[in-house]
Amino acid sequence: MKPGDLVLDVGTGSGILGITALKLGAGEVFGTDLDENAITAVMENMESNHIDPEKFKVLKGNIIDDKEVKEAAGFEKYDVVVANILADVIIPLQKEIPVHMKKGTVFITSGIINMKEEAVKQAFAANDDFELVEITYQGEWVSVTVRKK
Repeated sequence: MKPGDLVLDVGTGSGILGITALKLGAGEVFGTDLDENAITAVMENMESNHIDPEKFKVLKGNIIDDKEVKEAAGFEKYDVVVANILADVIIPLQKEIPVHMKKGTVFITSGIINMKEEAVKQAFAANDDFELVEITYQGEWVSVTVRKK
């Protein structure tokens, strides 16, 4: 990540990835989550970590099929996209995310159980917008990183 990068955090949960990105120099983070409790948790964690609320916007909703969330996120603007969510969400998500990314930027996915690795890799391979960069493993968990062509 470079200083000032814009980060999209899909399925932000507690906001740990977005907060870490800001601590590492990201300029701004936009997070989405389906759970109202996640939005509350992000706000609490930003306060605990002395994060300026103007730097981390979070919205309840589904970026896959909610027009309002898609538009709020913006298009062709993110330097890094992260999603630590289940493979069954990453697979449909990979179709939507490229429109929000700048060319040449990365989408880092994690939270993938190893028995779903092939399905995730196949979904990304079938998407002409992406090229595989890296697959990493930690125990039974898999992270797949791709770059927007």
